[in-house]
Amino acid sequence: MGVGGYFAYNKYFYQSDAYKAYLKFEEALHKGNCPDMYALVDGAAKTYVDTLCASQSITVYGQTAQLPSAASQISDMSAMPGGGKLHREIETETLSDDGNQDSLEILLTLTFRPSNFRDTTPEKRKEKLKMQKFGEAWKIIEYAQESVK
Repeated sequence: MGVGGYFAYNKYFYQSDAYKAYLKFEEALHKGNCPDMYALVDGAAKTYVDTLCASQSITVYGQTAQLPSAASQISDMSAMPGGGKLHREIETETLSDDGNQDSLEILLTLTFRPSNFRDTTPEKRKEKLKMQKFGEAWKIIEYAQESVK
């Protein structure tokens, strides 16, 4: 039972410090909190946050209007009662020999409540992350996302 308990703990309950930093980033993303997102990224991943947090504008008939940032829109939409459920599963996690870098592949499955107006087939995405330890803090240094069929 001890060996089975160990494997069950590692599979379903254990969260590495790098994964916990990723979860903090996801929480900041859903709240539209750009300062917290910037605090949790470095390197190439900053470009992704720059895109999310940049204000946008549109010009129509010579008039320019400011639009909210993508982060702001995500925050507004996540507050709506959509009835969806998000499940995260770590597919792979590889810690470097020196313990200062971690590579994660996370499968996200979003299921929707039944509706006559939308396809309720679960949507799956894979996030690929490279994390690096800066002092005691883990930060995302590379971030990529792809759809999974």
